[in-house]
Amino acid sequence: MKKLYMRKLGLLVLLMVGGSWQVLLADYASKSGESGDFESTAVWSTKGKFNGAPPVNGDVNQALIIETGSIITRNGDFNPVTVTVKGEFIVNGNYTNNQWGGVTVENGGVLEIFGDLNASANVTVKGGGTLIVHGSLTSSNAGITSHGDIIVVGNFSTGSSTTVHNTGNLVVGGNFTHLGGGFDVKGDVKNDIKIYILNPDAVITAPSWSKINDPGIAGDLADFLTDEAGTDLVDVVNEVLVSVVMGYQWKTDVTTSIWGLKDNWSGNKVPTSNSSVRVKNSSGAYPEIRKEDDLIEVNNLTIEPGATLTLKPGAQLTVSGKLTIADGASLIMEHEYGEGGMSSLITNGEVVGKVKTKINLPQDQWFYLGSSRKDAVFSDFSAGADGVIINVYRANQWWGIKSGLASRALRPLEGMVTNYMPDNPDKDGDGVADVRVIEYEGDMHITEVSRTFDEQGFHLLANPYPAFVDWQGGEGWERVDVDPTIWYRAKIGEEMTFVTYNNDPAVPTMGRIALSPYKLTEITPEVVQEHSLIAPSQAVWIKTLKPGVETTILPSVRRHGMDISRLKSSRTSDDSVIRIEAQNSFSRDGAVIFFADGFTEGYDRGDAEKYFNDSKNIPEVYTRIDDRSLAINGLPALKENVHSIPLSVRNRVEGEVSLKFDLRYFNGEHSVYFEDKLTGAFLNVARNSTYEYSVTQTGEDHERFAIHLYKVTTDLEEVRVDNDEIAAGDAISIKSVAGKVLVSVGMDLVQQTPGHIEVYTIDGRKISEVPARSSRTLVILPNDRGVYIIRAQFGQLVKSERVVNTSK
Repeated sequence: MKKLYMRKLGLLVLLMVGGSWQVLLADYASKSGESGDFESTAVWSTKGKFNGAPPVNGDVNQALIIETGSIITRNGDFNPVTVTVKGEFIVNGNYTNNQWGGVTVENGGVLEIFGDLNASANVTVKGGGTLIVHGSLTSSNAGITSHGDIIVVGNFSTGSSTTVHNTGNLVVGGNFTHLGGGFDVKGDVKNDIKIYILNPDAVITAPSWSKINDPGIAGDLADFLTDEAGTDLVDVVNEVLVSVVMGYQWKTDVTTSIWGLKDNWSGNKVPTSNSSVRVKNSSGAYPEIRKEDDLIEVNNLTIEPGATLTLKPGAQLTVSGKLTIADGASLIMEHEYGEGGMSSLITNGEVVGKVKTKINLPQDQWFYLGSSRKDAVFSDFSAGADGVIINVYRANQWWGIKSGLASRALRPLEGMVTNYMPDNPDKDGDGVADVRVIEYEGDMHITEVSRTFDEQGFHLLANPYPAFVDWQGGEGWERVDVDPTIWYRAKIGEEMTFVTYNNDPAVPTMGRIALSPYKLTEITPEVVQEHSLIAPSQAVWIKTLKPGVETTILPSVRRHGMDISRLKSSRTSDDSVIRIEAQNSFSRDGAVIFFADGFTEGYDRGDAEKYFNDSKNIPEVYTRIDDRSLAINGLPALKENVHSIPLSVRNRVEGEVSLKFDLRYFNGEHSVYFEDKLTGAFLNVARNSTYEYSVTQTGEDHERFAIHLYKVTTDLEEVRVDNDEIAAGDAISIKSVAGKVLVSVGMDLVQQTPGHIEVYTIDGRKISEVPARSSRTLVILPNDRGVYIIRAQFGQLVKSERVVNTSK
């Protein structure tokens, strides 16, 4: 366990004057300056009358002393008779102090108990000594006398004589109970508080005559921090009590809402992941967690009546223990449209109270939304209000939700499509279209959520939690007979465009998404994993493969962001992925083709259907299997030397469109070419990754474009050293011009050795051979468009190049 007090106070090794007489009265004594476990014989003295190590079970029936400079750790419960602590003694268990002389902590000594202290024998803490009890302290039939510091993390209960002297302090984190016996505080009580009950929720129980009832006898956290400011005791109490039990408190008079500013917290310490936090009713600013704060983690979190904690857009908060939102208090989660605009809350313990959700959305854009609260109703989304459109998809058809249905409940995991198109878009007259504000409050989902989908086909599935959920995380889902693909809208350029994500683990990581708000060249495996996260309040399309499919989401699927441990691809470097994007002046669309073992030419789990966009401004690109349009097309690993794939487009506005290709994760042996059959363009994609074309005729086009993959299976493009061949370099020039190839060399080379020129198909089949008797030789290519290999040789000098025939 942590040696907290020693670390904080810098325990001094004190040689007590006249202290040797105490050792002579003990039957067990630690070696001065020795550190180690109580159970080890090496830390105990055997000199003189000393008996070496005490019983390892902790039942000690003879006097024991922890000498100055010793640090001894008891691993388990401890039941002694008489104990004197001059060094440091740590008990990792409960301490029963019921016999003989009890326990005495000398000046410079520290007794730290990671459990309860039950005492029917005396407890004495001398000036400069410290007793820390991480559990509760209960005393009966004997006295407590403290000239030093006693810190009790839990409850304090005494039924015996208890005195805190003028040099001492008693700090309690739990309830305070005085059952009887004398209770006194010595010294200047009026100006120097000796007893601090830090938890504002603590219950104080005492007879009417008890001094604990006298005004000013006991202080609170604010008094403690003021009175003891600058002392080491403040650090210790903050570490072992404040942060664990009753929480770092947000100051009630601050002017800024910055969570990470230490001046805003009692004790001038920012809470950590082990801290409990309390936000009290304030006359100043309330705390806000912002995106720039990164992930904030706390233990317990209490928001008192009248107080507010706000998660601004993009904020992330994890509460590991209990979250308490009192009646009249507010925990507000703010979301806004755009990148990084969704706040996220994960709770791992009990939740008491309601969470308020606030979403800001622009006008005249369609959104897929759901609710993170239990028992959600359509009126949460202002159903029936001016300009508010809400539709749900049930029984394979759309249903409009008007004012008459506003009080109806959403089904579990049910999403909706919604828009805001008011008659007067600028009601406040500021010249800017009004923002739609969705605001509701309620108990949030913290347990598993299930739904049975009666019909086979498409359904809008909503994220039920106030955190992201990971579609890729199979351990948090029960979704048998559900297609591995989801479809959802994201802002791409000026339009809300469908993103397609396939979570099948056999699909190569880079083949799982067909479009991203990131630029094509910015998409990495990390970016792909980010797209598996479904945002709070977001709904996505899923497809059930038969009627009566039950889907369950478990809390373990919640995320704030990417799970870095999953970034390793489940596939090998042999996977080959081609990413394609179509872009115009309004927006973008995307498609993916990948090749890997385990997939087929037909429709299978590696394929994701194309979900076409509503907006006519989006230029769409996709592939097809029979009559099925695909955003993601999974094909078997390439075995053939030549493979062609038609590329379909759909344009509903005229103008210029760019087709962009990303081969960064194409690891095959094939070369990739793009063909425009209308213009005759035939491009090597590795050299020309962007192709622009004009849309003069709108609609779908399945015939114009194609992707061709060619693999060279011979050594035609290599210099054969075993034949004494030498690479020609610039001595031989090969250029392709309009279905012909011009091979040029210097006259001196031709005069030395006339050459010959060979024409091969891309798979190594020889088509023709032409003699070269002059410095310029023109070779006619075959009529078929495609890629050919030209091999020119003059004596030992050899050069090979690929050329493309784009003639009709």
